[in-house]
Parts: sequence; C-alpha cells; structure tokens
Amino acid sequence: MKKLILFPILALFLSSCTAVKFESPQPSTAPSISEFPSKMHGIFVSNNEDTLFIEKHYFRYSGGTETGVDGDLSKPQTVLKKMNSSYILNLYDKDNWNVFPFKASKNKIVTHCANLTSESEQLIMEVQESRPVREITSEDGKFEYYLLAPTDKEFRQLLRKNLFSEKKIFKRLK
Repeated sequence: MKKLILFPILALFLSSCTAVKFESPQPSTAPSISEFPSKMHGIFVSNNEDTLFIEKHYFRYSGGTETGVDGDLSKPQTVLKKMNSSYILNLYDKDNWNVFPFKASKNKIVTHCANLTSESEQLIMEVQESRPVREITSEDGKFEYYLLAPTDKEFRQLLRKNLFSEKKIFKRLK
C-alpha cells in the first residue's frame, strides 16, 4: 500500500507560489527528516475540498480534477526538514526547489507558500543586500521567479517576516 504524505501546499499553491524558489532545500544546514511524524498521518480536507493524504513516507495532494501532486521522502526530489515548531517541505522542480513551510497538530495542518506582494518583494531585496538574488525570466523576457540562496538566519527572517504569507488550512477527516 502506498504511503501518503503531506504536500498540500505544493499543488494547491503551485500556480500562485512559484514566484520564489530556492537553490537548495531550506533551511540549508538542517538535517532531513526521513518520515512524516505519526500525528500527520491521515486524510485532511480544506474548506474548498482540496484533499491531502499523508502516510509515513509518501503524500498525495489533490486539488480537484486538474491539480495533483505527490511525493516520496525516500526519493531525493522530496526533502522534509524541521525548524523550531515548523516543518519545511522542499520539492525539486527542474533546477530549483519550491519551499513550503507548514505546522501540524493532531487534527489540523496549516500550509504556507510565498506570495509576491510589495512587502515580500521588499524582503527579497533585503536578502539581496547580503547575497545575490537572481531574477529568472522566460525566453521572451517575462519575469518568472526570484531564485534565492539564503543562509539559515536569512531564511528564518523570511519566515518571521511573512514571505510565506499565503496559507491553506486542512482539517483531519473523522
């Protein structure tokens, strides 16, 4: 039986949350976690009926008929880390990483993703003062996303200052 895990944020926010990507899994020096904690195992549903299935090593997110994402912690394209009371889900996409912080309790998972606003762009520019931030453009010259390589301290500041302001709440099905 497949093991399902927590990556609701990826698919749900993939279209709106890919304007900020990272060169490596975040936080960069934190060790990877090989399995999802047992309190996260189960089926969770958001208010708009997106579904998140989580088991020990595998997750599946379904956001209707057109959106679906899954991941396996035993593969290098999916990395889970912990920082304080948050978990950070890192999903490899081509040459970069999509990063999704989340918090979990027994009956609820709150996921976050980076949403570009004037405030979040200011945060990115603050990082650029100490290390390069690349603006990635498409072949036709249109902005696609910012590529960051923050230190752990800078990543914590980005979290604290709400770079990841978009959130979705999933509640456990009884």
